[in-house]
Amino acid sequence: MISQGGKGVEQKRYEHMLLIFLSVILVLGGWMLYVRESRPLRIITVKGNAIPALLRLKEEAESRRKININTAGQEEIKSIPGIGEALAERIKKYRDINGKILDEHDLLKIKGIGEKKLDDIIKYLEF
Repeated sequence: MISQGGKGVEQKRYEHMLLIFLSVILVLGGWMLYVRESRPLRIITVKGNAIPALLRLKEEAESRRKININTAGQEEIKSIPGIGEALAERIKKYRDINGKILDEHDLLKIKGIGEKKLDDIIKYLEF
């Protein structure tokens, strides 16, 4: 029988099971935290100077993304490393007046593009 002031058997069993469940969760959580925190850190070391190698990788990745100089808008032309607002505008204006840019020799006709600039930007262009 259930007395009025006391808890029933079922309720005590429920509280007991809940207490066991919460204890298990607490122990497992603490164990997982311990395992995660106790792992050694992986430290990557590089022999020599890695900066030139990283710069080469960056340039290679950028050079794979070529821009068609004949279909690109001024903003896209401006996104090419070494080409600013004014030069992008001159390239677009040259293209509008003279038509399709056939090769790198046509680019040399644009004010602001010399041999050095052409060498710097040619890897980003397609015609």
